[in-house]
Amino acid sequence: MSRTNMSVDRRKHARFSLKGSAYAVLNTGLGRSLGQISDISMGGLAFRISNGKNGPSGSSKLHIIISENYLFVENLPVKIIDVLPIPNSLPGTSTTINRCCLQFGELSPAQCSQVEYLIRMSSSTTM
Repeated sequence: MSRTNMSVDRRKHARFSLKGSAYAVLNTGLGRSLGQISDISMGGLAFRISNGKNGPSGSSKLHIIISENYLFVENLPVKIIDVLPIPNSLPGTSTTINRCCLQFGELSPAQCSQVEYLIRMSSSTTM
């Protein structure tokens, strides 16, 4: 019996694209990274950052800013899952754009409600 190689999405939560300008500010022990959010779920988010070859690592605190709805969620505990280079993101330059994938840590009930509200008010499509 042969088995085919299939990619399985192991996420527990649906991912959503966000309308308009949505930004993440990641605070690590080494500094801050600001970037545009690519997608979000109740389990975490991904955002684009320009950090040279090495992106952030470890556990951190995250702030989410959505300018069009005047939404701000602060101090979300997150764990950095992966930082992946986006190929050909800025052709003709030496700047590397990375996709930073974050998993939310244990959120308080208030933080959970804020993330749910943010997704409900700002999401455009399910991915």
